[in-house]
Amino acid sequence: MTKYFEVTRRDGPARIGKLLLKEPVKTPHILEVESLCKNGPIISMGSFLQYGSEKDILNSIEEYKNSKKLIILPYSPFSSTKENEVINKLLKLEDLDDVPLGIVMDINSINKMGEIEPGLSDMYVIACSNQLKTGPRTFVRSISEFREKIPSDTALYIPSFATPENLSILVYLGIDIFDDTLAEISGYQDIYLTADGAFPLSGMGVLPCICKVCQNTNPAELKKLQKKERSLLLAKHNKLKLDEELKKTKEFIKNGVMREYVEKQCRSSPFLTAALRLLDNDPQYLEKRTPVARKNILYANSMESLNRVEVRRFSERVEKRYCSQKKGVLVLLPCSAKKPYSISQTHQKFIKALGGLRGNVQEVIISSPLGVVPRELETVYPAAFYDVPVTGYWDREEREWVFSCLKKYMEKNSYDCIIAHLDGPYKEICQKAADELGLEVRYTSSGRGTSPESLEGLREAVKRAFECCKMEDSYFEPKEELIKSIADYQFGAGASDLLTRETIRVRGRFPMFHVYSKSQHFMTLNEYGLINLSIEAAKALLSLGSYQVRIDDFELKGSVLSPGVIDTDPQIRENDEVIILGNKGFGVGRAKMAGWEMMESKRGVAVDVRHARKLSG
Repeated sequence: MTKYFEVTRRDGPARIGKLLLKEPVKTPHILEVESLCKNGPIISMGSFLQYGSEKDILNSIEEYKNSKKLIILPYSPFSSTKENEVINKLLKLEDLDDVPLGIVMDINSINKMGEIEPGLSDMYVIACSNQLKTGPRTFVRSISEFREKIPSDTALYIPSFATPENLSILVYLGIDIFDDTLAEISGYQDIYLTADGAFPLSGMGVLPCICKVCQNTNPAELKKLQKKERSLLLAKHNKLKLDEELKKTKEFIKNGVMREYVEKQCRSSPFLTAALRLLDNDPQYLEKRTPVARKNILYANSMESLNRVEVRRFSERVEKRYCSQKKGVLVLLPCSAKKPYSISQTHQKFIKALGGLRGNVQEVIISSPLGVVPRELETVYPAAFYDVPVTGYWDREEREWVFSCLKKYMEKNSYDCIIAHLDGPYKEICQKAADELGLEVRYTSSGRGTSPESLEGLREAVKRAFECCKMEDSYFEPKEELIKSIADYQFGAGASDLLTRETIRVRGRFPMFHVYSKSQHFMTLNEYGLINLSIEAAKALLSLGSYQVRIDDFELKGSVLSPGVIDTDPQIRENDEVIILGNKGFGVGRAKMAGWEMMESKRGVAVDVRHARKLSG
């Protein structure tokens, strides 16, 4: 059982944690490689080949047994079943119960990971890591598979691999521990490391850095030095740049913007760019580790942004969970720079033009990178939390993605009439979808959607549609429609029916609404545009059977820790609203880790409880 490692903050697969040793190690962390053999917090016992027997290994462990240092057990490059049996035996020894232990696994024997019993080690070490440099596909597949096969609450260490250039994507992949080996070696090879890559000193005219080393010298002076002195200075610079990159990644994780930084940083090399794209092509690894919402703006600045988990997840939920309640007129509108769209000047003009006609009109906004955003979902994450560079030009990937989203929406939701108040790429995408589906679309914009002529054209087109379809203006209840749509989007199809069996009343200013049922507070929209449940609302959702966390027999007081969780809904993600079920307590709160991770972890907060009720019996 993992005892000495705890994850304290997550941002996708990247995380901040701590090894609870005598000298606590906060991760991500860079080890000084010399300290592994001396007085550092982590001690490596080296190779199996230097020990004659199991007794020799135990005698060596005895030296560090009471030091509260993490001991990496011996490793052989020719790992065998016999050696794995020795490791398993050592991990189970009662004498070593209170000793933090690490084990080394060869990347080639990852599929034999079952030979080492999981959960008995506090840290795993990837051996033969140089093999990961053979190609980005091997790099991504091997690390993600390794991370998947070990418990989530164990640290992962990759030796002799980190550089200032690749550190961010290594952290993003879920690696916690690194060392300064390559920074040292590069110095002795006359290689100058930066976050933008590695540069031979022989070709440098200036040193593009203001660290302590670079402030006091220049390439010409360095070249004149003796080899040893020059190497020491270059190694010192390289380590400083590695430390600098580590500090940046920690801040990006804390601020929830690690993905944005990785998208930027991967541009430094084709290898890293390919690695990120390959990682996105197999989104399960990222999806299960990505929160359902975050407070930060999602900056979609590159092609890779189209493959972000948040973007794909939003599109999938609109396709599978959202169902338009209106079958009259569909009005397609362009997005706006300001979010939510309704508060922008552009959309205020659209809303004013439609006026009392909105009761039978379904408004859908076309946007890159989100595809299609029904008006009722414009407040939820990420629809109200993204920003993109606006140039008026849409590349092929953007067009194909938005087209696919719009086509799926039109296939699922049928309307008597479709009106598109669109120009430029928006109009082209809409027409392509309509042509493929054999639908007729009326276009109302005359080149500038907010011009008086265009707005009048929009209103008249909707009026004519009403006349043709023999529809009348109907009372518009935007707040109720918004709550129902968000409920299905957040908890799954059918949630809105369960939550609105009784008449609800919505109060408050857009978008921070409070929902009441039978004069009692029932739900609230939170800072992510999602629903916070009351105890009564949670009870109404029980029959849906989703987003539930079952706990052991204890009263609900404060937070639910992961060891107290006995079963969860596997679709739960960090920041999801969850229902807590136990024999002695019932409550609602916000998930602080994914459902699968609650089941694996032996440390950490699983759910922040907001409301709880004691149960008798």
